[in-house]
Amino acid sequence: QLRVLITGNTLYVRTGPGAPGEADPAIAPIFFGADGAARARLPSGDPLSGAWALARGGYCIDWENGPQESCSHLARAADSFLLHDAATGDLRGAVFTIATGNAENL
Repeated sequence: QLRVLITGNTLYVRTGPGAPGEADPAIAPIFFGADGAARARLPSGDPLSGAWALARGGYCIDWENGPQESCSHLARAADSFLLHDAATGDLRGAVFTIATGNAENL
């Protein structure tokens, strides 16, 4: 189910305070290409690119210009999916919208 949900789509993640480049909650779009490429834009506007793969209960991204083995678990909430750091369990943010394709031309 997760593969169908994210592959080829853009997830809009509402980040919490202290996200890279931001002191306040902000939005970070992440595109999950069908070819395994991942592209994102941090709330600061900085781009990220890397490779993604499904992992148990979530996904992992190896960012070329950022963290390696950045793994997140997804948990269904009432109006979103919560993203938790797979290693620590810390809340990373919430996916509140999923758009078809590379909606942000990342």
